Amino acid sequence: MITGLAHQRSERSVLSDPLLAIALTVRQHSKRHCGMTNKMNEKKKIFGLEKNAFFTGLTSFFTDTSTKMVYSVMPLFLLSIGASKTTISLIEGIAESTASLLKAISGYWSDKIGKNKPFMIVGYGITAIITPLYIH
Repeated sequence: MITGLAHQRSERSVLSDPLLAIALTVRQHSKRHCGMTNKMNEKKKIFGLEKNAFFTGLTSFFTDTSTKMVYSVMPLFLLSIGASKTTISLIEGIAESTASLLKAISGYWSDKIGKNKPFMIVGYGITAIITPLYIH
């Protein structure tokens, strides 16, 4: 009975105070909205990861695997066609320096514009186009 009276008083005070009524309505709306958002996020998860994170990891795995396969046989191939060890070292040094500089420049540019996805797409796209050319 006491709780019923307290509940009736709180309803009356909410109705008499418009700001409190608005705040309560917004709070109830946000609770409903958050519940919908959580359900939507649950649908987009694969193995507990968000869909974008899962497919980015999968793309990275396959790209790194193919790149490592090419890099491991490249020095042997160059030696077989007559390249010296110095030439191979120079080629690898230039490749590593170029990769490091591009990482620094693209990282700075990505931070400046606030977007990572375009750089990721371009980087993986170039790798996907160039890697098969090593096979010839």
